[in-house]
Amino acid sequence: MDAATFLLITTFILLIIKTGLATVVAFRAWNHRPARWFVLLVASIVLLNIFNIVQYQPDDERTAYIGLIGTRVVLVFLQIAMLLLLSALFVPQWWQGSRPIIWITLPYAVIFSALLIDLLSDTGIFVQSVVTTETGYRIITDTQAGVIVRRLFPLSWLMHLSILLVAFVRSRTARTTIMLLSVTLVIAAAMHFIKQSLPIAGPLTAPVVTILLLIALAYAVMRTRLIVPIRIALDLALQAMDEAVIVLDQQGHVVYSNSRAMDVGLCADEIVQVALVTANGDASHASLPAQAPDQADLTTNGTLTLHDRRIALTVTPVTNHTGQCQGLLLMGRDVTEIERYTRQLEQERHNLAAVINQLQTEKRERDQLAAVVRQLSLPLIPVIEGVLIMPLIGQFDVERAEDFITVLLQGIERERARLVLIDITGIPGMDAASANGLLRGIQAATLLGARCVLVGIRPEMAETLVALNLNLDDLSTAATLEQALQRELR
Repeated sequence: MDAATFLLITTFILLIIKTGLATVVAFRAWNHRPARWFVLLVASIVLLNIFNIVQYQPDDERTAYIGLIGTRVVLVFLQIAMLLLLSALFVPQWWQGSRPIIWITLPYAVIFSALLIDLLSDTGIFVQSVVTTETGYRIITDTQAGVIVRRLFPLSWLMHLSILLVAFVRSRTARTTIMLLSVTLVIAAAMHFIKQSLPIAGPLTAPVVTILLLIALAYAVMRTRLIVPIRIALDLALQAMDEAVIVLDQQGHVVYSNSRAMDVGLCADEIVQVALVTANGDASHASLPAQAPDQADLTTNGTLTLHDRRIALTVTPVTNHTGQCQGLLLMGRDVTEIERYTRQLEQERHNLAAVINQLQTEKRERDQLAAVVRQLSLPLIPVIEGVLIMPLIGQFDVERAEDFITVLLQGIERERARLVLIDITGIPGMDAASANGLLRGIQAATLLGARCVLVGIRPEMAETLVALNLNLDDLSTAATLEQALQRELR
C-alpha cells in the first residue's frame, strides 16, 4: 500500500469519525444553539477535507481549480462557524438583546460573500489565476485585494483567542473546557515537531489535531447542554412575564431583553439610557463600573413616558459573589391603563362626593321644609291672653299625633295658656291609634294646668273615641268655635 492510498483511507476513516461525532451531538442536543453550530463546523471541516483531496489528486485542471477555490471558500466559512460556536458557548449574551454577534461576524460574512462572488464569476478581484507547477496546481492571489485578505487571514483568529481568554478570566465554569482546548493546541504543536522526524506522520497531523479539537468542542457543547433546560425554563418564565426585563452590562449596553420589553420599546440602547436617567435622576448612573458591596444594593424607581405609554421603572444592580457590580437589571411595567383607571376612579370618587354633598343638602332642605310643613299643619293661634286655638287640618296619623302632642305642650308652656280650643273639623277621619294620641295630648295639657276643648267632632269620630273605652268625663267638647268661645268666655 503506497502513501497516497494510506492517506486516502486514513482521511476517509477520520471523516467517518467526525461525522459520527457530529451525529451524536445533533441527536442529543439539537435544541442547544452551540450544538447546531458544532454540526455546521464539522460539516465545513468535512467539506474542507474533501476539497483537499480534490486539490491534491486532481484529474484535470478544472478539478484542481474547484478544489483550490472550494478550499479557500470553506476556510473563510470555517472561521465564521468557529466564531459563532465559541460565542454561543462562552459569551451567550452576544445573542441576546440587540445581538452584537451580528456586527462581530459582519466583516467575516462580507469577505466570504465577496470571495464567493469573485470565485464564481471569475472577476479577478481576489484570485488572479490558477497555474500549473511541478508539484501540482497553485492559485495566484497577487491582486491588491487578494494580498490584503491573505495577510489578514491569520489575524482573524485573534477574535477567537480573545473570546477564549475573556471567558477564561470571567467564567470559572468555562475554564475546564478552555484548558482542554489549550491542551489540544499544545498537542498540535508537538505533532508539528514530530512530523519533521516522521514523514509518515506529516499528512496525519492536521486530521488528528482536528479530531482532538472537535472532541474538546463536543465536550464543551454537551457540558453546557446540561444547563439548557434550566436556562430555557427561565427564559420562558421571563418571556411570559407582564413586566419588561432588560439586563445591561457595565457599559449600559443591552445584553438581554424579553418579548415584553420589545413590545413597549425598551430594547434599544438609547431608549434604555433615557430610562436609566429617568429612574436614577442622574445620567452618571447610565453605566455602572464595579462598585463596593455597600453601594451595589441600591434600587431606584422612576416613571418614563414612551410612545404615549407610561412605564414604571425599577433599576437594580446585578452583583457577583464578591459584591462587585456586573451590570444592571431594569424592570418596567406598563402602568398606562392603571393610571387611567386610577384617574377615572378619582374622578368617580370626586363625583360621588359631590353627589353625596348634594343629597345631604337636599335632605337638610327637605327636613327644613318638613319642619315648616309640620309647623303650618299644626298652627297654634293666640286669641286673647291665656287662650289658644289649634285647628287640625288634613290626615291625622300616628306620626302627626306625636307632633301634635309636642307642639301643644310647647305652646302651652310658651304662652302660659289656660284654655286651648282644638278644632278637628278639617280632619277627614281618625283611627284608633291617632285618636289615642289626640287624647294623650289633651291629658298631658291638663298636667300643665291648661284645659282643652274639642271642637267640630263628627259622628264617626265620636264612635272612634267611644270605642277606645277611655274615661271621657273630663273631656269638653263644642260643636263650633263660636259656641266654644261664647261658652268659655262667659
